[in-house]
Amino acid sequence: MLVGTSLPDGRPVKVVGAVNNGVRGCHRLTMFDVVYAKGGARIELLLTDLSVVIAHGLSPVDAIMRCVEICSGAACSSVGLAAAGFRHVGSVEWRAPLVEVHRSCHPGIPIIHGDIADMSCLKELAQTVEPPFSMMAGFSCQPYSSAGSQGGSGDERSGTVPATVTACHLLQVPVLLIENVTQARTNQFVRACLQQLESQLGYSLNEVCLRLEDNWCTRRFRWWLVATHPSIGPIALPEWPKHPSLNIRDIMPFIKPWPQEVLAELILSDHEVSRFTLDGSTLRKYHVQLDGKLPTSLHSSGCQADACPCGCRPEFSDQLIRQKGLYAQLVQIPVSDGSVVFRHLHPCELALLNGMPPPEAWMGPDRPSLKALLTRLLTCARDLFPSLVTPNVPVDWTMLTYPDGTTVRVQVRSDTTVIELFQAELALSQDATSDHWIDAATGQTLDYYAKAAGLNILVRGARHTAAASSTDHVPVAVSSIPIPLDFGDQDVSVPMDLPVDNPSGPSDVGGPMTGVDSSGVASGGFASVSGPPTVAVPVSDHAGPVMDTLLSLRHLTGYQLAALLPPLVTEVSTCERYRQAVAPANTRLAILANEGRAMGDDEVSLHLRACIQLSGRPGTRFLDTLLAVGWLQCGTVCKVQEWLQLVPDTTCIVTVVSVQDHWMPVVWSVGICEIQVAMWEHADVDIDCLNPLHGLLCTAFGKPMFALACTRRSYARGYCGASAVAFVSHRLLGHDLPASETALAALHQDLKASFAESCRAAVALPKPWCWGLGTQDVIGLASELLQSHGVPQAQATLRAKLVVQALGKQEVQQALHGVAPWKSLKALANMQQPPLQMVLPDEQAQHSAKRPASKPKKAQQPGKFAPSKPAELDPSKLIIAPGAFCAGDDEPLCQVPFASIGPLASGVILATFQDAVPFLQAGQLLTQKSLALLVLHAPADFQTSLQWSTVRFAARCSMNQEPMLITGHLVQLGRTVAYQYRAKDTPSILSVEVACARVLVFQDQWEGKWEDFAARPVKHVLSVLSCLQTCRNSPDCQCPGWHPEPDSSHDAVLDVFRRQFFNDTGRAVKWDKATHFSVMIRYVKALETKVLCASGSHGVFVEPKTEDALRPHEDFQVVWLPQMDFSAVAHKAKCEVDCLGIARSGKRLGLRVHVQHFQRVFTSAKPDAVYLAPGNRLTFHSGPWPFGCDRKSIAKFLKASGWECRPLQPIQHVSGGLMWSVQAVQEPPQNVLTMQHGQVVITCPDTKPAMPEVDSATVGNAKTLELCRPADGLAADPWLTSDPWSKAVQQVTPTPVGPPAPHVLQELEQRIEKTILAKMPATDRMEVDDQDQRLQALESQFQQLANRQTSLESTVQEHHQQSTAQVQSLQQQMKVQLDLQTQQMQCMLTDQMARIETILAKKPRTE
Repeated sequence: MLVGTSLPDGRPVKVVGAVNNGVRGCHRLTMFDVVYAKGGARIELLLTDLSVVIAHGLSPVDAIMRCVEICSGAACSSVGLAAAGFRHVGSVEWRAPLVEVHRSCHPGIPIIHGDIADMSCLKELAQTVEPPFSMMAGFSCQPYSSAGSQGGSGDERSGTVPATVTACHLLQVPVLLIENVTQARTNQFVRACLQQLESQLGYSLNEVCLRLEDNWCTRRFRWWLVATHPSIGPIALPEWPKHPSLNIRDIMPFIKPWPQEVLAELILSDHEVSRFTLDGSTLRKYHVQLDGKLPTSLHSSGCQADACPCGCRPEFSDQLIRQKGLYAQLVQIPVSDGSVVFRHLHPCELALLNGMPPPEAWMGPDRPSLKALLTRLLTCARDLFPSLVTPNVPVDWTMLTYPDGTTVRVQVRSDTTVIELFQAELALSQDATSDHWIDAATGQTLDYYAKAAGLNILVRGARHTAAASSTDHVPVAVSSIPIPLDFGDQDVSVPMDLPVDNPSGPSDVGGPMTGVDSSGVASGGFASVSGPPTVAVPVSDHAGPVMDTLLSLRHLTGYQLAALLPPLVTEVSTCERYRQAVAPANTRLAILANEGRAMGDDEVSLHLRACIQLSGRPGTRFLDTLLAVGWLQCGTVCKVQEWLQLVPDTTCIVTVVSVQDHWMPVVWSVGICEIQVAMWEHADVDIDCLNPLHGLLCTAFGKPMFALACTRRSYARGYCGASAVAFVSHRLLGHDLPASETALAALHQDLKASFAESCRAAVALPKPWCWGLGTQDVIGLASELLQSHGVPQAQATLRAKLVVQALGKQEVQQALHGVAPWKSLKALANMQQPPLQMVLPDEQAQHSAKRPASKPKKAQQPGKFAPSKPAELDPSKLIIAPGAFCAGDDEPLCQVPFASIGPLASGVILATFQDAVPFLQAGQLLTQKSLALLVLHAPADFQTSLQWSTVRFAARCSMNQEPMLITGHLVQLGRTVAYQYRAKDTPSILSVEVACARVLVFQDQWEGKWEDFAARPVKHVLSVLSCLQTCRNSPDCQCPGWHPEPDSSHDAVLDVFRRQFFNDTGRAVKWDKATHFSVMIRYVKALETKVLCASGSHGVFVEPKTEDALRPHEDFQVVWLPQMDFSAVAHKAKCEVDCLGIARSGKRLGLRVHVQHFQRVFTSAKPDAVYLAPGNRLTFHSGPWPFGCDRKSIAKFLKASGWECRPLQPIQHVSGGLMWSVQAVQEPPQNVLTMQHGQVVITCPDTKPAMPEVDSATVGNAKTLELCRPADGLAADPWLTSDPWSKAVQQVTPTPVGPPAPHVLQELEQRIEKTILAKMPATDRMEVDDQDQRLQALESQFQQLANRQTSLESTVQEHHQQSTAQVQSLQQQMKVQLDLQTQQMQCMLTDQMARIETILAKKPRTE
């Protein structure tokens, strides 16, 4: 009997029955098929003979690496997990066809045919595979995928999610891995099930979404979740590195010609062709593009036209295919009659393109059905990693001997037959005239189906030619190609065959060497011949077309090649597989031409091997560069010792190590008690990074320490490959090291030229895996960049060192080699706390002052049509064509000048409203003939007692003869009516009633990938709005598209315009920074209701507009529900009968209804809100209201007073309360309200000026309308209105000028004359008696006048002097100002001429 508690509810449990003693002491038990009895609060369990008890106790750590895959299908995920270190120990699958596919892919791996939701299946699993083990689950994705049913928890297949959680709990899985579509990540049902895993069972959940296209040639976006047991703790899932440049051609350069029996299963049948073209598309739509990426492979990708062979679904209906189409990837192949047919991808091709090495059983005669294999090829993103490892396929060799004595060694599989070898020979040479092949050992003719492995075959009757320069032939009789090699002044020539079979561990080169030309012996014991010294390059014996694995690297530069990450290789066998890869010689030459200072590992390895062989030192070995790099990162002593066992008696090791895109040469020599390390490096290179590798070799050799001797150089940061070859040549051959960068550059060029010359004679060469460029002079590059942005040359180097020290050398180097170096460097500086200031303000100011002035912006071109302000036209500048207006029986009328108007005039007269007012007010006819006024620019309240009508007529501008359309009022001044002529036989335009809408697609609700949507946004929008797709099939078609009348030529969509991506602020941005997409669509009016009802589905929202797309449609209104989320609004929309669709504006959601149902839906959806009828909103200020009032109380009171309004918000506080902003559609019935707290006033109606409407009365070119405007007085001088020097003159401070001098003399004379005449007495008649008295009076007055005249003259003289002084002062000031302006103008002209000369001068070369 056992006593415990249940998990996770913690209820007491008593177990009765025979329990194995082995389970005692275990903390947890899982029991299947027990008898359950509940007695009170305790649960009693009885064990029977059918019961199974699983004990969960202490287990080895490596038990976590045992993996069971449930819902496995073909168990593709287990292939990837196996490459990551897991061991596939079992699978569970409930579809019988997929069980058979699994057994063909994983022979020997037990698979349980059952449903994981059935406890008997879990019981069988626990009995078959002993726990603990990790679990990989890929539960059904159809309930959540955008290509599936999207039924969620309502789909019967969704039961696999809780079943997975149950299995994880019962089997106490240490690590649970889940892979599914990204839509499952946000599904509420899935999240609820996984939440139990975390909250009740204590598992730690970590998730990430990965894109396969970031590292492979196939698109696949999947959600990954890792749930770890509480005893393990959380595991972080980092983002993987991204290398998205791979395409299909990189992985599959050509389409493999499969046998006819295979093609018979893959070629589309007539039924499949009809189903694929049912939606109106062609088969080319599904054609695989080799230069792109493969679309996502779906379940049953090869059986889309039929029911799924696994039984998960029936055949798709015609309606579903027309609506969504089919998803497949097809390949086009030619047939014998010259036509082409389409076939499905072979399972091996599909597996390879999805990153999974195809199983060997899929290519054998006992393979499963290809349709069954194509059913479930849903590979994981992790399958990318095992694809990098070449499967270990048994191979053998066959010798082909031709009549001319040529012998070719061909690599074949162990099961390759003679007929297959003959077909390959025929495909390659194209000239085999006989299939009579004889076994050289027996002399008998070989049977067609005999195994060809290991045979020596005599080819009879064939004319075999081998052209070494052709890539379509196998290289024959060429085992090595000479390469010139020069390490100094000494000529050394030793042609020999380099070993190819074991590139990672070279054979002993200390023995006798073959192929030495003994024509002469030079000093040092080396053979010497005249001519260039040579060494051999290995050439691959690859038969058949050479896969161009370097095609995607042809366009890369040396810096980009050096930035490529080398593969991580630590085992010798893995390195051998990598070195077996070959590439076409022409591609390698193209890359070699772009390398520049960089050098590939194949070049460096070749030259270092040559140095070792030329040295003749026994025990000197070459360590492959891939192994050196791999051991530096994660090597172990066992790996090094394994390599040393392959190369016994090793006393010296030579290699180069790639560290941060730089080749570092190393020579290790085994001493008595230490390892001696020799290097040659630049003074700025850190060599301590190689200490782990030195220590690893010391441990492998059993030495306690190493001694490092590094010779430093101060030149040649680049040319690291040539430096490595020169140093090894110095150590092994005794040659001098290059003494300058020039000598090193010359050596680099010689090595490149010799390698290129040898590559031209080969067909296939070993593939390079990494490149070295050398260390970059980061400080020098940063110094030049800082100088170009204002830092003085004397301080640039010091400033650059400070920048590198603050930001980091690696970060600065990446920024300097980016697309925008200065922008990237500034971004790094701004990320510092506090921000790093690289350029001082005064330096920036001086740099800005030295820069030439920017070019003036081009003036904005006027629009094609009339401007927004009304176009006031001059009638005298307009010409009406004769015959545009007629009278009587279409008698043409001519245009008459306005001055000729009268009883004798006949015709049409153009006039402005001001000129026509007298005739309009008089209201009298002038003539019996036909005379009419065309009144332009009449006001809206145009009135007259004369007969008139509004017409739109054509006229021409008399200045440039450009036509325009003008709207005017035709007023009849004659008894014979004048009318506008209309032709009787003009063709009519076919037109339909249209509607316009703005369609918005929001990224957060779009179910697919935003990148795919951005490539073809309108196509995706129309796929959601299926009612806008025109279907011209039979009238009985039931598809959701629009079925026009048979005689109608219109499509459902008439126009698509204003396509743009926007962010949250409404600013137009690029698609990757956008939150939503907007497009205007003009479509048939009859589809308006269907289009609006589709709003809100799949993140697409429709906003109705007027026909001109300028304003929202007044027939529809939106009931906004800002407090609800999308699910609540969608539920509300289904409950409202009159709801046409869901509306969205930013984050707000609402219900769109017709205006006649707006009040009812508004009251139903928002019963507590204030309803305002549709119309123009007016804003008022109301108050003071008490501080304790809210919107509801204010709205309630104002409604009771008879005013329907909506309080918005308080705007300011006043004495006695708050002033509120109130919105209404009509003015209040009273402006003053009396309340208990006091009086409330309603003021400040919205007085914002209305936006000026665009003038639609005149249509024409803007320049033409400008020419036809009436002249405004005298024409202004263009130099006064647009003076080019106005800006410069404004910057000059004007000299203050005194008041202007008056006209003194003229004014003075007038004043004297007036004074004299005013003071002279009146002239009376003279009498004789008083003549003397009168003479005396006259003398007295004359004397007074003379005195006054004298005084006046003195005053005038004084004023004259003052005026003269003022005039002279004014003249002096004007002269000074004129001189100053002349000097400024001269300076400006001189500066302008200097700039023009600088621009036109020859540019200096900056190299």
